[in-house]
Amino acid sequence: QQDLNNHIPLHIARLQQLENQLKQQQ
Repeated sequence: QQDLNNHIPLHIARLQQLENQLKQQQ
C-alpha cells in the first residue's frame, strides 16, 4: 500500500499541470 500512496500524489500533480495548461490556452 505504501507504493500506491507514493503514486497518487504524482497523478494529482499531473492532472493539475494539465488543468493549468488548458487555462493558459483559453
